[in-house]
Amino acid sequence: MMWKGVFAVGKYTAIESFRDRVFYVLFACFLLAVPLSKFITEMVVVEKKMAFASSLSAILYFISAFIPLVLVPVLVNRETVGNVVLVVRSKPVRAWEYLLGKLSGFLIVIAFVVCLI
Repeated sequence: MMWKGVFAVGKYTAIESFRDRVFYVLFACFLLAVPLSKFITEMVVVEKKMAFASSLSAILYFISAFIPLVLVPVLVNRETVGNVVLVVRSKPVRAWEYLLGKLSGFLIVIAFVVCLI
């Protein structure tokens, strides 16, 4: 029963992330990564398959690291300003469950974006 709070916070975090405008902008940049990597491979003279794979993986790695760097501060700031943290902490959710739930929610978002490509 102690994982119930982790799942609840994680689900809420993932839903909140998917509803945020910042996520849509980052996801649009992520979708532009494939044509950009194809353009980069056209610039290469030798080993086009290798260049495509390496450029696409570099772009995917950059964007998958960039999503939490931008999304986490925006959502945490919104929660602290809107006093959502106080409401959640007034419930029977321990601090480690809250933090682990937040982490799992952001990992769900990153896994979703990476799986789409």
